[in-house]
Amino acid sequence: MIKPLNKRNLYEEILRQVVTLIEEEEWKPGERILGEVALAKAFGVSRNSIREALKSLELSGVINATAGKGTYLSVNALNNIRRMELMWALRDSESLEELIQTRLIIEPQLAALAAQFATEEDIEEMRKIIEKTIDLVKENRYTIEEGMKFHLKLMESSKNKVLSKFMNSIADELCVHRLLRAKKYFDKNVLLEEMEEHSAMVDLIQKKDTKGIRELAEFHVKRVKDIYYSEEDPVKTID
Repeated sequence: MIKPLNKRNLYEEILRQVVTLIEEEEWKPGERILGEVALAKAFGVSRNSIREALKSLELSGVINATAGKGTYLSVNALNNIRRMELMWALRDSESLEELIQTRLIIEPQLAALAAQFATEEDIEEMRKIIEKTIDLVKENRYTIEEGMKFHLKLMESSKNKVLSKFMNSIADELCVHRLLRAKKYFDKNVLLEEMEEHSAMVDLIQKKDTKGIRELAEFHVKRVKDIYYSEEDPVKTID
């Protein structure tokens, strides 16, 4: 049952209650959930707070919203809930810093390996992933899981199965990086800038420029850190 909220961090408390409702099967995968107005009334908060929480749930793949049809729990909602719980476990700055350090150690090297060993088919698939992701951003249908597909394909293109499997094993943690600052992920311009960097990476891979791709991959990780984990106010949301 939904309980009215009176805590300071409404955004996170709404997420926690929704997670509990799903885990206790009061809300079941595939079912339509209440609309913004009804949820705002039930939680005793503004529609803006509800909207922010729902967008975070949509980005994480817990819910699916379709214009004119309403909002439904994803059939994979229970699986994707793990990311929400992991998000709360990684709130401390030390855990975030260690995960960023891990990315900086491994991802530039994987990108350099991709520049050496990626096939034309790999390169073509990466470009298709970028094109699809750009379309999803423009159509307001982007999700963090979709955004990860390029990185996972880049890792695969390195042809180093050990490193690739390791990075795949922490894919949830990488998604949580974005969820921790999910409100900043509402900005189309920021996302499209990321896609431009992804395209530049593929260009360097096609040229087999190992030095250039290593430097760009490192810059990309550091830039994402600066954008999403700063303490500044969230950027403007999607219109």
